[in-house]
Amino acid sequence: MSAARLETFLQTHRRARPPSGDGVRFVELPQATLRVRVAGTGPVALVIVPDPPNVIEHYDRLIALLAPHLRVVCCEAPGFGFSRPAPGFDFSPASQAASMAALLARLALGPYLLAFPCFAGLVAAKLASDRPELVRGLCFVQTAAWSEELGWVRRIDRRGLMQTPWLGQLATSLGKRRMARAWYRECPGAQRCGCRRWTARGVRGTARGARTSDHSSSGSTGTPSAARRQPGTWRCWTRR
Repeated sequence: MSAARLETFLQTHRRARPPSGDGVRFVELPQATLRVRVAGTGPVALVIVPDPPNVIEHYDRLIALLAPHLRVVCCEAPGFGFSRPAPGFDFSPASQAASMAALLARLALGPYLLAFPCFAGLVAAKLASDRPELVRGLCFVQTAAWSEELGWVRRIDRRGLMQTPWLGQLATSLGKRRMARAWYRECPGAQRCGCRRWTARGVRGTARGARTSDHSSSGSTGTPSAARRQPGTWRCWTRR
């Protein structure tokens, strides 16, 4: 059994109890079953992918502010939150991009402005490269170069536990609540916005079965393909 197949086994056999919310539904696709919320009626469709361990509900306030002006699509990526990958999903950037492209094509609200944070920004670039007809523009939110993403993983996982196939998946599955708490302790944004509220919501999500697994646990070090920077691309950063 490969590391990716073990991850899908752990996730598909986990009893997930997602919270119910206004406009939140599951969309079944060949690659995954994705948890999605669509709100607003604006002329431009904006797609947001929560930065794990955050889930859709963490973005309620932002969605409320954007909805009068934009059509907002908020989707938990395959293997994160309550979105379930299909058996055989390999968690690569290409597979993530393909699953998101299938969702956006199914929703038929495009072309879309993609605002994917952190690592997911590389997935957005791959999606734009592979399916340019779906994409109006890109907004990179704290997305680093792939080498820097891997460097960050090595800094927080100095012993290489999460980066070891099989062992990384099992450790992440067993320690998901502890990992969520640690993430919020280290997140300056969560501290400024009220860390207790953010932590409680995130830990409740993992307790209900939300996933906090990391792509790094597959041990992949290959550089994902990315779209060239073109007009209509924005970069957003905050101080850490």
